[in-house]
Amino acid sequence: MSFTPVIALGIAAALSYWCLMLLAAMAWGRVTKEHPEYGKALYTPAIDQALYRLGPLRWRALFALPVPYDVKSQIIGLRVAAAVNGLLGSAFVLCVFSAIFRAVRGG
Repeated sequence: MSFTPVIALGIAAALSYWCLMLLAAMAWGRVTKEHPEYGKALYTPAIDQALYRLGPLRWRALFALPVPYDVKSQIIGLRVAAAVNGLLGSAFVLCVFSAIFRAVRGG
């Protein structure tokens, strides 16, 4: 089996995570300034990101909490970016497991 799909999905997943980080950073100032409570619930503290390798956003706050109206378009963009990142990451993991399984089976 060729490892080209694994490499392609890995690069795509890394780029989507990078884009998610950039979008989260661009929205951070407006969200935390206009709605500090929602911003505190949405964004992961930098120390937790560094120590525990967490992402920039808390998923529960992003998808489950009600969104303030004036930042709704930015949050929808973050939701789309997070969903795409999650799908690409899941596809990458499945592709890696599939490649390992095929290599072990001898196919």
